[in-house]
Amino acid sequence: PKLVKLKLTFLVKFILTLTNQGRTFVDIGKELKITKEKARWIYERYYHEKVIEVANKIEQETEEDIWEILYDHSYISHKRWELLERKYPEFTQDLMNA
Repeated sequence: PKLVKLKLTFLVKFILTLTNQGRTFVDIGKELKITKEKARWIYERYYHEKVIEVANKIEQETEEDIWEILYDHSYISHKRWELLERKYPEFTQDLMNA
């Protein structure tokens, strides 16, 4: 399991780097020898986990119904993360590079 986690961590960082460079999931999948769907899933899963972590913190420390705001905003985890970065930078700052 430790090796699997290390490999997944590498894949996530690699996929994030390539998407930030404007590469498509098709290109990323070809380079990593995985499907574009798997590349997109790894990318979205990364943001999904971060959204849950930050939303739980916000829910505990504020009176806002953060889940309703997120569900109304988008179903895409990366878009939800961008909303959290804009609206709650004090909660997302520590996780941006984690």
